[in-house]
Amino acid sequence: MNTERSLFPLKALLLLGPTGSGKSPLGAELERRGLRRCVCCHFDFGEQLRCLAGGKISSSSFSREELTIVRKALEGGLLLENEQFPIAEKLLSSFLTRSYHQSRREPLEVVSQTEFAEENPRTACTRRSDEGERGKHRLAGTMETYSRDAGEKIGLSPKILNNVEKWIVVMNGLPRHVGQALDVASWVDIRRVVHLQCDAKTAFARIGGDPGGDREQRNDDQWKAIQRRVARFERRTKPLLSFYRDQGARIDAIEVTASMTPDEAYEAILKLWKAT
Repeated sequence: MNTERSLFPLKALLLLGPTGSGKSPLGAELERRGLRRCVCCHFDFGEQLRCLAGGKISSSSFSREELTIVRKALEGGLLLENEQFPIAEKLLSSFLTRSYHQSRREPLEVVSQTEFAEENPRTACTRRSDEGERGKHRLAGTMETYSRDAGEKIGLSPKILNNVEKWIVVMNGLPRHVGQALDVASWVDIRRVVHLQCDAKTAFARIGGDPGGDREQRNDDQWKAIQRRVARFERRTKPLLSFYRDQGARIDAIEVTASMTPDEAYEAILKLWKAT
């Protein structure tokens, strides 16, 4: 474990926005397509919590009290406070170490350019759905594909995929306040923040239209709940913009519309990154 722990903190990008702003679909798009010759690993904290509460991932390292806290947080749309960070840390550390070992120990699939293009022409990661583990993904190497970044032809080899310096951890839902930001710093080095600007009316319209396709199992999207969550984001989470700006991170703002798709949000990120 000491050898593993020395790998951290990994460089990271934080998706910051209220409920309905499209963080999860955008995070999935980044993981699917990568960014600037880097492999993106999407840590969706809300999804991790839901999987934990629903028994889709192992709960053996969590106490009964911790599981109760998770369920209450999900039911009430609450944030985990500083004293509850060990719950978040267990999920994050497990995700990061699992992703690291998967990339190093699993045999990398050898996919021809033609076969790869037919399955997924724009990414170096292929997502594999598994009945017992939603969102499990497998890295595919020794391939050539085309990046949507100006149509630049790139080759991602096992050497790149196994090199954590070529990883970007996409943080979604964690940290949610400054206390958590201080706590996650030993695991991830957040160098860039993508602020998805979205008010309550836009969030409500987006959730009703479901442009990201990820809302079929959510039962907390009523208008009043959205208003409360957006207000909580403004009060508790938005101050992270100032915190990370003071830490020297770059802040990229994207104005989210009711009809914006994950592909459009991804392209907006590329434009912002090209300008730097």
